[in-house]
Amino acid sequence: MRLPRAFEPLFRASPLHIYTLSTVDLNHRINECLRNGNVTGARKLFEEYPHSRNIVSWNSLIHGCFKTRQISEAQKLFDQMPQRDVVSWNTMLSGFRDTQNPQRAHQYFLQMLEHGLRPNELTFAVLMSAFLNTEFDVLTPQLHALVIHMGLNLNIYLGSALMRGYIGLGNCDGFRRVFDEILVKDVVPCNVLILGYMEFGLISEAKRAFDEMPERNAFSWSTMINGYMKNKMVSEARAVFDRLSEKDVVSWTAMIRGCVQCEKFAEALDMFLLMMNSGTRPNHYTFSSVLDACAGCSSLVMGNQVHACVLKFATYLTAVLKLHDKIVIPAKTGGDLLS
Repeated sequence: MRLPRAFEPLFRASPLHIYTLSTVDLNHRINECLRNGNVTGARKLFEEYPHSRNIVSWNSLIHGCFKTRQISEAQKLFDQMPQRDVVSWNTMLSGFRDTQNPQRAHQYFLQMLEHGLRPNELTFAVLMSAFLNTEFDVLTPQLHALVIHMGLNLNIYLGSALMRGYIGLGNCDGFRRVFDEILVKDVVPCNVLILGYMEFGLISEAKRAFDEMPERNAFSWSTMINGYMKNKMVSEARAVFDRLSEKDVVSWTAMIRGCVQCEKFAEALDMFLLMMNSGTRPNHYTFSSVLDACAGCSSLVMGNQVHACVLKFATYLTAVLKLHDKIVIPAKTGGDLLS
């Protein structure tokens, strides 16, 4: 049956889909593409079904663009959004945090306030993590005051982020005050408490906080080890390490790196041999620290053995290049391994 001519332009104006996806199905398919890293496929679905989109569709695609470093595309999509919610703004802030752009995060946060959107706990947690160890971390007290003024709940994530901000500023009183303000504490803020005490050189307080923790995770142990090493207390770090029942690559690497930082190069190499005998698989951070130890003690023999391990585990090329620069080239030229 032929369509009346009056209807033909309607079907020539845009691609004809035999069926229409529901909003739920569209968002499911977009997210499935994004999980597989297929931003092009997600964008195609987004464009083909404009009437099925909702704000979740836009937010998901923006997040996908940031994950694949398509920052300008993410910004274009955000500018084109017919409406935005707090998730939209948080997605932009998270994207700028993950791409190490604190200035843009600050700009968008100010725009969010200008548009009358009320930030939530996640907004401030993301913003604090974006500002950490940058010139913007001086805003930590102002953000803290704004959180209190807005009556937001200082949950474990926001509280931990603020604590880290105060640690970066060297403000021990502010750091401790935030911890006390967190109503429900778990292992996350407790770990940051230990981290802060170690950074401020308050070793006994860090040890007491560690001993009083109702539960610990791998980061708790690594924080104690790193903290002792930072304060040149190698034997105390080793005592904590020996208490650890299940040692993983993170804890082994923390010990090796700490020994190198304290210029205990022979002990670092001994730890590496113990690690290999334990069956723990090293990563590129481990090899980097071991290579530093080889260079520190001028051990060409050990350097060659580490080189063999690097090739065996097929780890990152940067480790091989570092080995080549520190061990192989000086040995071939007769130069000083420490020069």
